[in-house]
Amino acid sequence: MNIEIRKPLVNEMSQLIELCALHAAYEKYDFTIEGKTEKLSAFLFSDVPPLQCYIALVDGEMVAYTTFSKQFSTWQAMHYVHMDCLFVLESHRGRVIGEMLVNKVKEATKEMGCNQIQWQTPHDNVRAIKFYHRIGGKAKQKLRYSLTID
Repeated sequence: MNIEIRKPLVNEMSQLIELCALHAAYEKYDFTIEGKTEKLSAFLFSDVPPLQCYIALVDGEMVAYTTFSKQFSTWQAMHYVHMDCLFVLESHRGRVIGEMLVNKVKEATKEMGCNQIQWQTPHDNVRAIKFYHRIGGKAKQKLRYSLTID
């Protein structure tokens, strides 16, 4: 099994969007593919990308991805990296791919001058919670709200 972790190429965006759709379905979140390739590409491939992404390929097949961005914490008075997504196809979980992606995010976090990564996962995603605890993550209980502005 040959595992490659790297940033996606422009011509791989449709595959990445497919993984995003599977991720959203896994978390029971509404997701539409329409326009996502163009929108996400604009953020990932701009001159100063506000969003970073790594993909995992196993024998050339895209099976996982993570996205993250630099944020600021007022209370901690410092920048940190927010890992927005981490998703591995079920058929490839438990094969160190998730940990390899997190390690790439750790490297990027240091390169951005930060020393902390924050993320969230649904409370019922037991397998992910066990994984996050295994790699040293510490949970904080909060509710996440969203407000759509028309």
